[in-house]
Amino acid sequence: MGRGRDRARARGDAGSRVSAFGLVCVSRNAHVYLWLSVTQALGPLTKSASEDSAALASDAFKLARRRRYKAQETAASLLPGERVCLCGWRPTKDRQIGISKRDGRHYISGAAVCGSVWVCPVCASKVASQRAEELRLAIAEWEAAGGSVLIVTLTANHVADDSLEGLLDRLTASMRELWAGGWAKRWRASRGQVGMVRNIEVTWGIANGWHPHAHALLFVGRYDHPTIENLCFYRTPTADEVLEAEFKLKQRWQDVAARHGFEVSLERGATLELVVNGRAASDYMAKDDEKTWGVAEELTWANIKVARGTRFTPFALLAACESSDVGAAPLLFQQYANAFKGRRQLYWSRGLRDLLQLGGEVSDEDAANAQDDSSEFVAVIETSIYCWIKARGFLCDLLEAADEGGGEYIDSFLEWAYDCRAFEARRYSKMAA
Repeated sequence: MGRGRDRARARGDAGSRVSAFGLVCVSRNAHVYLWLSVTQALGPLTKSASEDSAALASDAFKLARRRRYKAQETAASLLPGERVCLCGWRPTKDRQIGISKRDGRHYISGAAVCGSVWVCPVCASKVASQRAEELRLAIAEWEAAGGSVLIVTLTANHVADDSLEGLLDRLTASMRELWAGGWAKRWRASRGQVGMVRNIEVTWGIANGWHPHAHALLFVGRYDHPTIENLCFYRTPTADEVLEAEFKLKQRWQDVAARHGFEVSLERGATLELVVNGRAASDYMAKDDEKTWGVAEELTWANIKVARGTRFTPFALLAACESSDVGAAPLLFQQYANAFKGRRQLYWSRGLRDLLQLGGEVSDEDAANAQDDSSEFVAVIETSIYCWIKARGFLCDLLEAADEGGGEYIDSFLEWAYDCRAFEARRYSKMAA
């Protein structure tokens, strides 16, 4: 890497030069810099997407990664002063910025992140992946022990003029009342419920505005023996028992929500389904072999997933901010960010994590900063050149080069970056003179 830097600095002042990864063209009259994309320069070396399905998956991954980083930049521009503005710009206290590899993919490591699951698409992807894996493990452990899992969905009617913050406060208060008190105690006892995991998510629609709704996973099926102390047995609820429980839940939710100013449809206000192999029974019975979305993803990828029809998830609104006709998307995303700031993504009932032997819950920031034990550290990047690469939008190009050619391509890319930065500095000094 050092030799590459020396060679880069030894370059002349020609109007255009070829580097290891592209052509740097500088107009002598207009001070305009045009960099040929590293992705284009690697074109002849990259497999055609039509060669095999692996290439198609690789292209989809690259596109998704580029979209996440672009959306992160957009979020930072919309939320000045928030932590997302500093995400990935400096090293952590005990690590150096570099590139690590896991499962054949390269990623930036050692950079301090904001850990916001609500407004940062890069951190949200990392945190949601870990949360979903944890939930999948919890469901599998409970089912292996003989228990069952039910998924509850709660919603309420609203109008376009309702503020998101007000809706969230009322929905949260309604859920607290629903799962507390004598009714909830009898519900838990009759169904052998040992705990729950719940969340709140939101979409926005043209017709009715903000639409917050909630999901909860109920870990049920363990019953205390009536005569023998500390002896429990497990049983999966039948379809008729689930339907009976759903009807009681619908009635209770309608009453509770009405006390907090909501009008709730008895038919659609609440649903209850049995989880089978990590998926709601309706999805499992559809036998869609290509469907990989399960209840774990439903609770953890709420703001990332794609909404239906004319409804938009928060990150869909963020993507709309990048279009030529942004409309109200920037204002709506700012409203969403303010309303969800400081809220937790998942709420685990007391004692459930200990029962499932999952250990303590880590913060969103720690989850985003977590280093996988299976990761391999590949290369160190000097902080100043890393910031130069990130500021000019070449971070995804660097990672794609790493995916394509490993350490050799990383060294060549950094040589190219040093060359560009040195030429840029010389150009600026001439302009100043």
